[in-house]
Amino acid sequence: MEPGVDAKGVEAQRFAKTLCERLQQAVQEKAFGKLYIVAAPAFLGVLRECLDGNVKAKVAAEIPKDVVKEEAEDIRKKLPEYL
Repeated sequence: MEPGVDAKGVEAQRFAKTLCERLQQAVQEKAFGKLYIVAAPAFLGVLRECLDGNVKAKVAAEIPKDVVKEEAEDIRKKLPEYL
């Protein structure tokens, strides 16, 4: 890896790209009607960059929260009531 390259950022972009590809496939297969995205604010920005128009049209809400280290029940408490 070259000096000055942010390994965490590179991995975040790689993961976002993979996620976007899978979401695009799921939209084509009509696997869901609405999409709610919960992600750390920085990753949410990376994810927005690779979402195509078809996936963006399915996004019902974005929740900028970093919940990766939390238990499922704690995450649920932070989500809006309509979820």
